[in-house]
Amino acid sequence: MVLEGKTLGGRYEVIQRVGGGGMAVVYLAIDRMLKRRVAIKVMNDSLSHDQDFIRRFHREARAAGSLSHPNIVNVYDVSCEGDTHYMVMEFIQGESLMEKIRSAGFIPAEEAARISLQILEGLRHVHKNGIIHRDVKPHNIMSTRDGRYKVTDFGVSRLSRASAITQTGYVMGSVHYFSPEQAKGTKTSRTSDLYSLGVVLFEMVTGCLPFESNEAIAIALKHIQDPTPDPRTIRPEIPEPLCQVIFRAMAKDPSGRYQSADEMIADLKAFLNGQPLEKKQSAATGETVRQKSHLDSGKENHTVTRWKAPLDLHLLKKKIMQLEGKKKWILAVAAALLLFAFIGIYLSYDSQKTAAEGVESADKAPDSATYVQKELSDSSGNSDSPDSSPSSPEEELDEYNWWADTPSNDSFWDITSLTEGTSGNYYIEVSTHSSMGQFYYDVIIADGRGERKWNTGQVNVPEDEGEFTRVEFTVSIPLEDLPNRGAVKVIIYSNDFDRIEHVLQRWG
Repeated sequence: MVLEGKTLGGRYEVIQRVGGGGMAVVYLAIDRMLKRRVAIKVMNDSLSHDQDFIRRFHREARAAGSLSHPNIVNVYDVSCEGDTHYMVMEFIQGESLMEKIRSAGFIPAEEAARISLQILEGLRHVHKNGIIHRDVKPHNIMSTRDGRYKVTDFGVSRLSRASAITQTGYVMGSVHYFSPEQAKGTKTSRTSDLYSLGVVLFEMVTGCLPFESNEAIAIALKHIQDPTPDPRTIRPEIPEPLCQVIFRAMAKDPSGRYQSADEMIADLKAFLNGQPLEKKQSAATGETVRQKSHLDSGKENHTVTRWKAPLDLHLLKKKIMQLEGKKKWILAVAAALLLFAFIGIYLSYDSQKTAAEGVESADKAPDSATYVQKELSDSSGNSDSPDSSPSSPEEELDEYNWWADTPSNDSFWDITSLTEGTSGNYYIEVSTHSSMGQFYYDVIIADGRGERKWNTGQVNVPEDEGEFTRVEFTVSIPLEDLPNRGAVKVIIYSNDFDRIEHVLQRWG
C-alpha cells in the first residue's frame, strides 16, 4: 500500500518512507494538529490479517507508550484505519548506532562507554516500569544531532508481570544479540537485556560481533556454549577494565551478570573515572572468585563468578540428544575408516595376486588404486588423493559434502521436495513431531566457492493425534538469484536444535 500523500486519523499527513523491516514500514509525517514532524510505523500489509502480529504490534505501542524518558523514543498515538494499523512516534533526525559503527569501523572505548551509559539510563527506566525489551541491538538505538542516544522498537518486549506463556517456549529477538536464555527459549529477565547490551558494547569497541556463523542456529548455540571472546584479540588497545564489564555483562548464567542497570552504570562510570571496578560476589556463596583471561598473563585478573546451576532436566535432555547426534557421526566415521581399510586390504591382495600370476606388471598396481580411489571420490564426494582435482562443477561441489541428509531425530523423520517450473519454486514436505508447535528453516544458495543464506522462515505445525504429522510449505526463489553452477538446500530445525537438511536442486 502506498501511503505517501495520504492523511491518517484525520491529522497525520504522510510525507515519505524513511525505513522498514520485516514487520512494519516507517514514514515521516506531519502532525497537522500540533504542527510537528512525527514518525509513523505502519504494519506491513501482509500481516494486517494476522491476529498474532496485530496483538504484538499493539503490545509494542502499549509498552512504549507507558514510558517517558530522554533516552527512550516517545510514542504519541496508536490507531488503525481499516486494515492499516499504525503507531505515531517521536521523529529522530539522526542515525542508528548500527550506522555509526559501520561508518566508523569501531568506536573508541571511552566514547563507547558513554554511549552505553545513555542506553542503560533508558533501560533502567524500562525495567523499573516492569518491561523487558528483549531486542537490544544497535539497529534499535537512535542518536539525535546533539548526541543523545534513545532506545526504540519494543516489538518483542514483554511486561515482566505477563503470564508464563509469554515467558517460555518462544525464541524472540535478534540471534546475534541473543542472551543464552533467549536462544534456549526459556524465561527472560532484565539481565537478558544487559547481556544483549554487552554484545552491543563488544561490537562498538571491536567493530565485530562476538559470535558469527552462516546459520542462525549455530550462532544461538555459540551464545549458549562458547566462552565470550576477549575483545583484545581484535583490538589489543582496549582497556582491560572495559573488557571486564563486557565479560560480566555477557556471563552465560544470569546470576553471574549485572543484576540491574544501576550495577553496570556504576562500573562504566568507575572505568571512565579511572577507578577500580566493584568486585562481583557469587550469588550462591558470596565468595569473590578471580579467573585469568587468556591475554592476562602478567596482568591483574578480571573477576568472575563460579556458580553451580541446579539440574535443568530440559537442558539435560537437549545435551543427551546432542551426544546421541555425535555418536551417530562417530559411527559413520568409523564405518568409513573400516571401508577404506577393507579396500586397502583388497587392493594389496589383488596386486599380489596379479604379480604372482604374471597377468599384469607390478607397475600397473598404482593405476588400479587410482581408479578405485576415483570411484570412491565420485560416489562419496571426498578423495584422499592429493593430486585429485574436480573435472566438473558437480565434483567441485562434492568437496563441501554438506548436502547429505541429516539422520532422523526426535523432531524430524524425513523430508522430500518437488521443483515446479524454472523459477525456483520448491514444494517441501517434512514429517515432524506433532507436539512441536512450530519449526524454522534456512534456505541456502551455494556454488563451488561457498554458500550464503537466501531466506529464513517459520512454519506452524498443525495438531495431530499421531506422534508424527506431515507438514507442507513452499519456498520461492527468483530466477536471477539461482546460481548457474551450484545448489540450493534447506535446513530445518527446532527449538531443541534438532535439524534435518535436504538439497532442493543442483546445477552443473
